[in-house]
Formats: sequence, C-alpha cells, structure tokens
Amino acid sequence: ADGIYLWNYHYMKTPHIAYGQPQPDDYGHLSDLGDPKRLKSLDKIFSVNPVPREQYARASAPCPLPVELDGGCAIPIRITDDVSTASKVLLQLDIANVIPGDQLHVEFNDQTFAGVEATSEIELNIAKSAVKRNINHISATITHRGAGAETNPALTAVRVPVKYK
Repeated sequence: ADGIYLWNYHYMKTPHIAYGQPQPDDYGHLSDLGDPKRLKSLDKIFSVNPVPREQYARASAPCPLPVELDGGCAIPIRITDDVSTASKVLLQLDIANVIPGDQLHVEFNDQTFAGVEATSEIELNIAKSAVKRNINHISATITHRGAGAETNPALTAVRVPVKYK
C-alpha cells in the first residue's frame, strides 16, 4: 500500500512554521488528503532520497543513493499516479562532482537521452507514455569526462515532478 508521510509534520521548518508551531493556514494542506478526487489532480513529486537521517536509518529500507556514475547505475522509482492527464512529467537528477565537459546517457524506462550535458542539477522532459504506473527504471552512465576530472560523479537525488496545472 502507498502512504503519505506526516510524522513530525508539526516540527517542519518552513517560512510559515516556527519550529514546533504551525500556523493555522498551514493545516489547510491536510484537507487535500481527505479527498481522493482532489488529491488525484494535485501536482506531485515522486522521489528517491539519499541516506535517511541517522535516527531513522535502522527503521528505513537501504537507500540506493548516492551512487557513482562511472560504471552506470540503475535506480527504481515508484510512480503511483496515472500521468495520462498530467500537463508535464519531468526527470530531475542531482549530481555531485561534475565538471564542464562531462556527458551522461540517461534512460527512463524506454525513453533515452544521449549526450546530456552533466551539471549539478539536470532536468529532462519525460513523455507521459514512458511512465509506468508502479515501478519505473532510471539508468544513468557517465559517457564522457571533461578535462581535468579527478573524482567520479555521483547521483545524489532523483525526482519525478508530475504537473497537472
């Protein structure tokens, strides 16, 4: 079953929330969760996170990130939405240790992106038809290193924002 993580919601640090003290307007977002029809059409971000905070590491599944890209990597990501009505689906990759001239080969299921300029934050448009409802597969491989490369680039975060508006 899928779920929505709300543990310590009242301790989130945001511009509108002082530590441990949400403002009344901040609770308005929770009403969206009670209406499946409303939730269905809201923008979402599906993600693969790096290592969990130390205090949760024993209770969490092993995280696949960060992972070095010199030998390539394969990362599964679960997307539970039917994205056929979305206006846009993106693939966002955060990469450490890249230098000018680095290039990547990226795949999202059957959609291929060759010769992607490797920067610390990459954003690619995903065809809605490429997205499977459930487990999707992302692979990334460094195909060319820029002059003077000393450390291996590493994938540190993966996000798939799904926009409906």
